[in-house]
Amino acid sequence: MSWADREEDNRESIFQKSEEYLESTVTNPFQGTVAVEKLQNYLKEDYKEDYESAVANLKFVDFLKLKKEKFIVLMIADPGQTEKSWRVALRSNVNWRQGDALRQEDKMVFERNVLSYCMNYLYHMLNHSTDINYLASCVERLFGMRRGDLLRLLGRHHDYFRITANVDGSSKIVTLTFINNTWGNSRQPRQFRY
Repeated sequence: MSWADREEDNRESIFQKSEEYLESTVTNPFQGTVAVEKLQNYLKEDYKEDYESAVANLKFVDFLKLKKEKFIVLMIADPGQTEKSWRVALRSNVNWRQGDALRQEDKMVFERNVLSYCMNYLYHMLNHSTDINYLASCVERLFGMRRGDLLRLLGRHHDYFRITANVDGSSKIVTLTFINNTWGNSRQPRQFRY
C-alpha cells in the first residue's frame, strides 16, 4: 500500500468516525450540531495517528468542508450569546435545528441549577463571599462543570456575582462575592431566574 493510499484510508476513517460521533445518542444526545472543537478533541485523543495523517496541514473545519455532501459546517452563536463558534451537523439529519433548540433548553436548565446552587452556597457564607476555588470544586463535584466554565458563567451574570482578585503579596486569590441588594427584601435565597 502506497503512502497516498494510506493517507486516503486515514482520511476516510476520520470522516467515518466523525459521522459515527454525530449519529451517536451518547455523544450527540439531541442530534443537533456539535462544536467542531469537541469533535476534533475526540478524534485527536482516540485516533491520533489517523487524525494527524488525514488532516495534515488543514484546519479541521476545512477538512470537514471537504465532504460537503456529508457535513454541514456552520459558524453560529447560541441564543443570547454574541460569540460565534464553529459547529458541525450531518447533512442527512434534517432535524438538527430542533436538536439545537433542545440542547439550548437543556443548557439553560443546567446553568440555572448551577447558578441557584451558587446563590444558595454564598447566602450561607460569611459576608456572602468565598474563595472561587472552594466553590468551583463543589460545582465540579456536583455538576461536572469545570472552573473556567463556571467563571465564564458567573461573569455573564455580573448583576448577581462579582469576581475580584485579591493580592496578598505572594499569591493571587480569586474571590467570588455575592452582591447583597439582589436578594431584594427576602431573607432567604431564591431560585435563579433568567
